[in-house]
Amino acid sequence: MAGALFENFCVQETLKTLLFQGYQPKLYYLRSYNNLEVDLLIEGKNLKLHPCEVKMTKTPKPQMADPIHRFKALFPKLPVGEGRILCLAENDLQLTREAKVQPLSSYWSWMKANL
Repeated sequence: MAGALFENFCVQETLKTLLFQGYQPKLYYLRSYNNLEVDLLIEGKNLKLHPCEVKMTKTPKPQMADPIHRFKALFPKLPVGEGRILCLAENDLQLTREAKVQPLSSYWSWMKANL
């Protein structure tokens, strides 16, 4: 259950951070009929969707970004920003061409600056 609790924590803190900034957040969860699941989609002020996967790990692997890649491939006409893997890693890291590993500390900073 630790992974589910960590995911819940990240979504709650995202909501609280955006509300505290005075921004009415548009947050979504996606689960499609063909088993695509994206943990968190954040619609930014620029109307771009920012897909996020939440993983309770310190050692993220490239396949953890697969839902982000599938989302971009299935919805090519949507304005999609760079994906994020929110995890317990210590540093930001470009995991794949379309997804970045982001520890929570820098995720909060990114949110405040970009959303």
